Amino acid sequence: MKNKNWNFVYSEGHSLLLNEVFFNAFTNFPQIPGIFKTILYINRHGDQTCYVPPSEMTRVRQQGKIFFDVKYRAQFKKNIANQAAKFNLFWQKYKKTKILLLNNDQLLSLFKEYIDNLTLMCAYYQVSGGRSYPLLEEYVKQEMYSYFNKNDVPKYYSLVLTSTKIDLLEREEIALLKLSAKKAINSKQLIDHAINYAFHYLCGYNDEKILSSLKQRILDLKKKYKSDSLYINKFSKERRSLMNQRNRIMKKLIKNKQLVNTIQFLREQGRLRFEYKEWFFGAEYKFLYIFKEIAKRLGISLEDYFLSYRIDDTIKFLQNDIKVSQTTIYERSKIFIFYQNKGKKYFYSGKSAEEKEEVLMGTAIKQESVVRGVSANPGKVSGKVRIILPKSFEHIQRALTYFQQGEVLITTMTQPSLISIMKRACAMVTNQGGITSHAAIISREFDIPCIVGTHIATEVFKDGDMVEVDADHGIVRKL
Repeated sequence: MKNKNWNFVYSEGHSLLLNEVFFNAFTNFPQIPGIFKTILYINRHGDQTCYVPPSEMTRVRQQGKIFFDVKYRAQFKKNIANQAAKFNLFWQKYKKTKILLLNNDQLLSLFKEYIDNLTLMCAYYQVSGGRSYPLLEEYVKQEMYSYFNKNDVPKYYSLVLTSTKIDLLEREEIALLKLSAKKAINSKQLIDHAINYAFHYLCGYNDEKILSSLKQRILDLKKKYKSDSLYINKFSKERRSLMNQRNRIMKKLIKNKQLVNTIQFLREQGRLRFEYKEWFFGAEYKFLYIFKEIAKRLGISLEDYFLSYRIDDTIKFLQNDIKVSQTTIYERSKIFIFYQNKGKKYFYSGKSAEEKEEVLMGTAIKQESVVRGVSANPGKVSGKVRIILPKSFEHIQRALTYFQQGEVLITTMTQPSLISIMKRACAMVTNQGGITSHAAIISREFDIPCIVGTHIATEVFKDGDMVEVDADHGIVRKL
């Protein structure tokens, strides 16, 4: 089902705290393209979905024209790199901090610095989420049609946008293989690895489950690669082949400087989007000791803290010892809503959130059996649908036990913890994303058909449906 008043933006597991950070990131920085004036977040039991009106999607899409300005692109790249560097400096400071020895004022200062860094990082990150770059993507594809046979363009388009640089996931897998080569690995070494590469663990707070996952991944990696040197050799060979193919295509375009520069910008933004996932997918696990200490001082479980405490609630507690009531904790753990309408912000929880959802969402309209999106990697396959929603690290670990080789992965959006599932899929389809999204990048690395930005695929199809994924034309149809 689809609602005529709202367009889907994205959906994944979020604590209340992370949900509020994203809400603020999407609304507080008008100087950054892609910021929304009207936006709705509905979060049930830690699983949120974000919507905006169709008119807002159109406005943000048109804002993307600014990225045709080469000077603006350069400044944008500089701004986001500076913020990533600033966040990394905070991370280095945090690692040296003895959290248990901090008084409430010192803990509050650390908490605020975390929130400020994370919010601005998310504000920059959202730009590459498939809403601000479509005009650039369309320009590249249309220009390529004037250089190549139309049947070759989808594949060539995918190739020129694929980075040959080693990415975050590959660095993590190499580090894990190096760690596994040691004579004896203890739990602390594995947890340190997880913290250093925390992008796998969105809403993941359980060390035992993370340890279990890492041990299984080591077995899987060693079965396939034996050692980090074999991994690097295979990676290097594949990248050389890709670079040679890409260079042959780019030579045909070399005289069109605007086209070449735009391709290079989109390619790099796709790579960096994956890199920056470390700073929000992994944020809560990376900085977990802050939240464990706050929850301990509150006298509540870590789960209750993440499901019920807003930014201001934490500030009020650390400043004035004011706590959220048990009733409010219960209500917020069930459902809460963040809503901004024309610049004014609202928050609802419990019964008032249920009522507001009913008013705002209105009447749904029935969907057809065909959806359309953006082709991220070409190809045409048929297969059985398996819907996996990116709720949390633990949810995806459970999904690993039943996702079968050769199924079609349909999801709202992908995240790094889905990689093991993506490797088994014959095709991928997402509600969210553009040509620089995580799903698009990974599909090109694995060379499987992929369609992104359908908005509604998870609502149209269900587990077990047989579908044809025509990624040459961006169409998914039920068979």
